[in-house]
Amino acid sequence: MQKIQSIFKPLFFIGVIFVICSIWILKNIRPMELINDIVKEKSTEAETQIKKTEITKVEKEETGINVEDLEISVVDKNIVRKISEDSFEVLVSGEDLEGVESIIDLKLSPNGNRLCFLVQTIVPVWLYTYDIDSENLRKVDIAKNCIWSGDSRYIAYNNHTTDVSPIDVLIYNTESKEIKNLTNNPHDGDYITQCSGIEWVSEDFVVFSCVDRKSSNVDITHEGEVFKYNVITGKEVSVR
Repeated sequence: MQKIQSIFKPLFFIGVIFVICSIWILKNIRPMELINDIVKEKSTEAETQIKKTEITKVEKEETGINVEDLEISVVDKNIVRKISEDSFEVLVSGEDLEGVESIIDLKLSPNGNRLCFLVQTIVPVWLYTYDIDSENLRKVDIAKNCIWSGDSRYIAYNNHTTDVSPIDVLIYNTESKEIKNLTNNPHDGDYITQCSGIEWVSEDFVVFSCVDRKSSNVDITHEGEVFKYNVITGKEVSVR
């Protein structure tokens, strides 16, 4: 009997210690939280790896490249670039765009280094630029479109207004960050001038057409004219 007790007594103490340790582990470590932390950490590592993935440089043709050529698109209010069949790199996060409802009019500069796009909010619509190399995001102005110049230096756009407001042509210099209004159309009470059809004819010259309308409606009251402006001087150089 004493022999049996001498055998089981150590086992009993070992069992008690095991139970106490198990209770302490369950109480303090919480296995499910530990598992969740491990899963979360692995997920974060995977996302970071995608963002750090080196993108192969795309050959740029002299005629420029399109957004589609780099497989850049809008996904869930984010601007992303396709890396492989099942992975994407986030270029612009929707979390960095104030009040974003949707992203429209996404355009890549002819040299393939920058993006311009419009962010629709409840009010108003904003023009943004994004430098792909420096990852610099900039909120520029209220706009309704964006048109790159051939040298990727300027963006021409119309101010975003109602149908019964003047519509100007503005030029944004992506290097100096300066905005120049080429038209400064007045609202004299009877007529409004609205310009559209912006087109770059060279690196420094832009053409567009303007019409006069009655302030009370959108009927054209005068035949439209076509203007050509030097974006550096901001002055009209000829009428086509």
